[in-house]
Amino acid sequence: MLKWILIGLTGLLILAFWVLQTQEPTDLLLVAHEIVPIYESESDAVHLSASSTHRKLKPSERVQVLKCIDVKHYLIYKVRLSDGATGFINDGNYALERRGSPASCY
Repeated sequence: MLKWILIGLTGLLILAFWVLQTQEPTDLLLVAHEIVPIYESESDAVHLSASSTHRKLKPSERVQVLKCIDVKHYLIYKVRLSDGATGFINDGNYALERRGSPASCY
């Protein structure tokens, strides 16, 4: 009986860890320190295609991070803009914060 309880608890812990790892960081904000370009697609952000920047964040502007995309050597951030549109951020001078404190995606 104890064996099954331990197996169940282990499974529950694994499930909880998996949920936390796959959960989107909805309370994570990206805060621009200077003007930050916003790209239309993940591919444009990877290639830093200046012609595909459709917007720019102004200094001190905050946007919600919807997803952190690992592209091997760095992260690209999928963000929700104030008008509800989405964009991708890869370069610029910015910081991440969660509840007013410095943060990371994970």
